[in-house]
Amino acid sequence: MSSVYYSKWASGLRKSDISKILKASKEPGVLSLAPGVPYPDAYPTDKVAEIIESIVKNEPEIIFPYGNPQGTLRCRESIVYRMKKRGVNVTPDRIVTTSGSQNATDMLLRMIMNPGDTMIIEAPTFLGVLDSIKNSGYNLVEVPIDNEGIRTDVLRDTLDRLKKDCIHPKIIYLMSNYHNPAGIMISSERRKELPRIAQEFDCMILEDDAYAELRYDDVDQTAVKAYDTDDSVIYLGSFSKIVSPGLRVGWAIVPEELVQTWNTCRPMFDVGSPAINQEIIAELHRNDWLDSYIENLKKGYSIRREAMMSALDEFMPDGVSWTRAHGGFYIWVTTPDGIDLDSLFRTAVKKRVTYFTGNFFYLDHQHHNHFRLCFSRPDEDTITEAVKRIAEAVKEEMVK
Repeated sequence: MSSVYYSKWASGLRKSDISKILKASKEPGVLSLAPGVPYPDAYPTDKVAEIIESIVKNEPEIIFPYGNPQGTLRCRESIVYRMKKRGVNVTPDRIVTTSGSQNATDMLLRMIMNPGDTMIIEAPTFLGVLDSIKNSGYNLVEVPIDNEGIRTDVLRDTLDRLKKDCIHPKIIYLMSNYHNPAGIMISSERRKELPRIAQEFDCMILEDDAYAELRYDDVDQTAVKAYDTDDSVIYLGSFSKIVSPGLRVGWAIVPEELVQTWNTCRPMFDVGSPAINQEIIAELHRNDWLDSYIENLKKGYSIRREAMMSALDEFMPDGVSWTRAHGGFYIWVTTPDGIDLDSLFRTAVKKRVTYFTGNFFYLDHQHHNHFRLCFSRPDEDTITEAVKRIAEAVKEEMVK
């Protein structure tokens, strides 16, 4: 066999780190709070089976030929409805469907960014996006978050500093609701401020909002896009967390000019998202079926969230803190200074429990005294026992 010569992008991926965690998570008796996936009973299996049978029998021409690269009209009309619930009025012609929101991010960056261009990301940020862009030749600049989301004061200072150095960032990538990994959400004040910052500095915001409708507390989750008056915000949404990640249906709301570019570029990559998956999404909206389903889904996740919060309160030692997830899947834990988080993870694995350490979510691959816990998949008893084991590992590391 001839040698394989990897690209810089592929050779720079952190295959070994993630694979070790996933491998350890699958061993018998290991409790895992690592993967951000739905719990087994969360999928609408019976309803989807019914829809597929009906479409195949009655509307085969909708799903079997090549489709519109922008997406099926019925799916985009369903997205219009979902966006109204998030405070955004949009027409179907401004929506492009994608194979999940990460596919949208990849496509849009290909259309907007060149190697050497500057992009601002949150610190920490979503590991899937970070891994896909960190070896793409972009100049990546981190801006920290706090409990109210991306720090707009630091963002302004950063943009001012870059401007003085004649550097013009094209994109600010951020998550507005139930951040992955930090579990926080952008405050109402910052949501209103961010489009003004983008307009002032002539850059665009990529607002990734994959968890928007998984809200468990009474909080304001109006999209940043709702305050956008000049198309500075490109909104990314997904059905992965409210229907199924396996269907791979997401969307972007883009300026009219980018719609035309999208329809030119998309056939060069994958011709378009599968029409049958989009039509399943459209049919799930019939008679408001999906809205009722989401309400039940939220109850299941909320119970799991409460189990994790209670376990953290009960078992974690003084000096450890964590975010309260008002929605989504994740809780971000902060340990005291001086704890070796690599050693902590090894101790946790010995206690037969896994999670994601903080290094996956930062550009410098350092932990920054954080790790991420996910409550979406295990049941309440498993969550409680897993947190107890992690807390025992933390206590052991604190006395070393």
